[in-house]
Amino acid sequence: MKRGCIGLTLALAVAGCASQVGGGMPNQTKPQREAQIELAAQAVKAGNFEYAERLLGPYMYRSQEGELLFKSLGVSSDVEKKAVDTVALMLWDTGRDVSLEKFAGRYMSGYERDVMLCRLAERNAIYERAYACWNDLGDVDRARRVTRTESALRILKD
Repeated sequence: MKRGCIGLTLALAVAGCASQVGGGMPNQTKPQREAQIELAAQAVKAGNFEYAERLLGPYMYRSQEGELLFKSLGVSSDVEKKAVDTVALMLWDTGRDVSLEKFAGRYMSGYERDVMLCRLAERNAIYERAYACWNDLGDVDRARRVTRTESALRILKD
């Protein structure tokens, strides 16, 4: 069993590397696609972003406006959610905030999307927007922390 999993992992890694980014969908079964997305999630958690990008590349493309989009994945909804979370985490960890903001707006919803947008505003020192964002979500403590951070930075600046 263990050898079979290792063989499948290696086969998926080779198939992921050989696929053309932006080309057609790879000729894989649903379980193979799901395993490849799982491998990409593990790679992101390990900080191996280049490998994760190679694994996810066959499933993504950029629009003419530069927006990062998924092709039809043909996987279960749980695995599709994992793919979205994996890409969002990779964009966050690599500091690609503009892409992440657009990606979150398209693929995340509700509270999860709102929290991501608040975190982006805070990280990019857009304090008024971050304060309003956290306040709108009802996280008064986080909104106050944004105000204290901005105030401390102003004091240190002077």
